[in-house]
Amino acid sequence: MKKLLLFCLTPMLSFQSKSQIVFCPPGAEWHYSQVALGPSQFTPWIQRNEAVKYVRDTVINSFTAKVLRHSIFYTENSKPCALTLIKQDGDTIFMRNAYTQHTWQVLYNFNAAVGHKWYNSFPAGSYTTTVDSISYITENGFTLKQLYVSQHFPSSQYNWRSRIAERLGNELFLFNFRTRFDLGNADPFFSDWIESFLCYTDSTFGTKQFGSKGCDYQNLAGIEKNTTPVNGIKVYPNPVYDVLNMEAGGLEEFHISIIDVCGKELKHLGFENAGKIDVSDLKSGIYFVVVIKKGNTIYTTKFIKE
Repeated sequence: MKKLLLFCLTPMLSFQSKSQIVFCPPGAEWHYSQVALGPSQFTPWIQRNEAVKYVRDTVINSFTAKVLRHSIFYTENSKPCALTLIKQDGDTIFMRNAYTQHTWQVLYNFNAAVGHKWYNSFPAGSYTTTVDSISYITENGFTLKQLYVSQHFPSSQYNWRSRIAERLGNELFLFNFRTRFDLGNADPFFSDWIESFLCYTDSTFGTKQFGSKGCDYQNLAGIEKNTTPVNGIKVYPNPVYDVLNMEAGGLEEFHISIIDVCGKELKHLGFENAGKIDVSDLKSGIYFVVVIKKGNTIYTTKFIKE
């Protein structure tokens, strides 16, 4: 009887199944560092935080979908995109938004074997994702399946490789798709891209930080790294309440932009009006003065409006 009992229990004890990973649980947030130029050619490069956040559940045709709020969809050169719906069927994650023309398309397929492909079709073109290899990683005590994939856009310029992990998503950007400069009515000089994955967090997994930068990293001072200061240009006072004074050091034929931290141009002045800049109508906060000559940014400085 004892031998029979052990025989019957052994298969039960040795059988272990990997529990399904819930994608986008409550509190899920993805944070990225984004570099941007826009919305006009007179706006310098800035670095800002881009976040994708789970905000609520919604019911569509009797099944529950999750609502993600974000501001862009393409990894680079992206028009605004405020919402994406996510649903999970087994180990396959589907997405739906304006770019998918409000149809469900595969975002990730964690059940895919090596060599398996999935396809996405957007107005900008079609994308093919191929699984090259599979491995497992451990993060915050969770064992996660990881896919190494190749992604192809019908242009030799847009072929790239990346890793996709359960729970965390793509290492480059949650929606890792790229497009050309097809921005409709947007300024053709506008461009942006995701520079790095800062962190992922949710209510049960905790936070995984992917480097030394915090989840809400914004290197506002980094705006000056692509500019060449010009001797003789001076902007004061800082902080300022109503009038910003500028000394151009004999510089002629230039113009000035006043922009906010999101890259929005608030004022545009010619050199004849640059001596005293009225900023009394601006809200309290951080702004930038940008000096442009012959289409090139030659000087940038930050000021605080009180």
